[in-house]
Formats: sequence, structure tokens, C-alpha cells
Amino acid sequence: MAEEKQEKKQEKEEKQEKGPIVEETSFFKKIIGLVIKVLIVILFILVLIFVARGVISGKKEKETTEEGIKEYKEVVVKKQPLITKKLKQMRFNLSDPKGKTAIFFVIEVNLGYKTEDPLFTNEITKREPEMTDIIRGIITKKTFNNLEGPENIKILKEEIKSMINNVLKYGQIEDIFFSEYNIIPRE
Repeated sequence: MAEEKQEKKQEKEEKQEKGPIVEETSFFKKIIGLVIKVLIVILFILVLIFVARGVISGKKEKETTEEGIKEYKEVVVKKQPLITKKLKQMRFNLSDPKGKTAIFFVIEVNLGYKTEDPLFTNEITKREPEMTDIIRGIITKKTFNNLEGPENIKILKEEIKSMINNVLKYGQIEDIFFSEYNIIPRE
């Protein structure tokens, strides 16, 4: 029995000596475990933020560029080159909306079409003065603000194409190209 008491006493002493170390080790393990969990949560949140940002900005970019890519594909890719008819260079003196500044405008229009039908080709040649007059009529109604900028150029092309197609009998103009388009304000 005395031996048992002594063994128990030795075990108690050993536990007391090891006790704080064991407690410190388990305390540090808990803290390290907690820190690791917090870091994992923070990392997860950051990943979610970056993914969400990428998805949102990707959608915006896709929305803004999708139209441009679609236009590019329609105009340049997968499209056979059109046959073109170059009209004479036209020059205009226009006034600004307030009437203060004269605007010198030079344009050279090319008509793009698909058909090689001799009737249509002949019609385009014969109607060249009429088409030139149509273009003059459209442009003389314009001001500087109506002619500058890519959107206005696109509108002008559509207007010219529509008006010319209204008079053609044997075919249609597919596209309008400007080989020259200069707006020169004069003071």
C-alpha cells in the first residue's frame, strides 16, 4: 500500500510538472486552430468577392462588347465582299445651327451591293446623278452636330441607303462606305 501511495504521489508530481506544459500546448493548439479557421473564412470571403466582381464586371463587359463583336462579325467576318460603285466626291458649305460658323464638309460615297445582275449594274450607272442628288439633299439638311461622331455617321449611312433603295428597281444597296468623310469648321 505504501508503494501504491508513493506511485500515486510520483504520478501527481509528474502531472503537476507536465500539467502546465500540457495545458499550454492544448491552449496554443486551440488558438492556432482558431486562427487557421479565421484565416480560412477570410480567404473564402475574399475568393467570393473576387468571383462576384469578376462575374459582374464580366457581364458588363460582355454586354458592352457583345454588341461590338456582333457588329464586327456581321460586317467583317463571314460576309462576302460587296461589289462597290464609287460616286463622285461631294463638297458642301454648311452652317452651324446658330448660323455663326460655316462648315466645309467633303464626302465620297461608295455603294455596296451583292448582285452582279447587269440590269442592276446598269441601273446604278444610269441613276448616279439621281443618287448624288439624293445624297446632297440629305446632307444639306444636316448641321455639324448631325455629322460628327460615329453614331451620326452610322445614322447618315442608313439614311442614304434607305433613300437610294427607295428609287432602285432591280436590286438593293447593302451597305454604304465612306472613302472620305471630312468635317472642317471654318471660323
